[in-house]
Amino acid sequence: MATRRAVSDILQSTAFKDDDLKPLFEGRLSFGTAGLRAPFGPGYNCMNDLTVTQTAQGLLKYLEESGTGVKERGIVVGYDHRASKDFTPYDLSSENFAKITAAVFESQGIPVYLYGGLVATPLVPFGVERVGAACGVMVTASHNPKEDTGYKVYWGNGAQIISPHDEGIAGKILENLEPWGEYDLGGVSTWEAGVAERRSGEGWRLFSGNEIGWVLGHWMWKKAVREGTEGAGGAEGGKIAMLASTVSSKFLGAVAKKEGFLFEETLTGFKWMGNRSEELRAEGYNVVFAY
Repeated sequence: MATRRAVSDILQSTAFKDDDLKPLFEGRLSFGTAGLRAPFGPGYNCMNDLTVTQTAQGLLKYLEESGTGVKERGIVVGYDHRASKDFTPYDLSSENFAKITAAVFESQGIPVYLYGGLVATPLVPFGVERVGAACGVMVTASHNPKEDTGYKVYWGNGAQIISPHDEGIAGKILENLEPWGEYDLGGVSTWEAGVAERRSGEGWRLFSGNEIGWVLGHWMWKKAVREGTEGAGGAEGGKIAMLASTVSSKFLGAVAKKEGFLFEETLTGFKWMGNRSEELRAEGYNVVFAY
């Protein structure tokens, strides 16, 4: 595995010092509601093929023992563009970690819906709901530095996991540290997309995250009105809802006040918006947008 080769290279380096391995092997990555986030590198405290394999094995066992129907429903896996420049020969990248995760599940006969290229994080929970998967994994570190990557886990409701699932998965990881076998990782293609507007002169104007949220939120509202969704315009019951985190723009709240649909704020993170969306759906709301 890449970890063994990387450690061997460190030991053979002329610049090697006794303390070089301590930060890599003293302790282990802690799995929580945000999954894992850590730098690329060898050892139990970094993101590498071994720690990802162990995490995927533990997640699989937890899903099997939690009655999720994962053997029939499968999982959705996505990844971002992150890759290590310091450990280039060992293919430490979000893409490779996603392929390892897919291979672990496929080796046990579980259906895997692996995106065929780079995707934005929300496409994984979208995919979970779209295909009815038991779980989703997005390999990304979100806003962490480029030297890091991470491992986000989404439950069958499309929301990021909350307690007690994090504790259950963490326990199963520790019970499945030994790799189960060799995995066929296959191959994937990549693509990227963005949102921008051409200027009247030369060049493009890139929209901020909040501006993209305004555009999408407004479009979803107009779409609901156009299709006659219950609650459009506020006169038919007010059953449309949108959500935003507390650190996002309040613009959609102003639109909601004007148009008569429900707008709520949640704590920062898709896990809060996803679970609140589920609660609102149970109350009869059509949650058309959240960011």
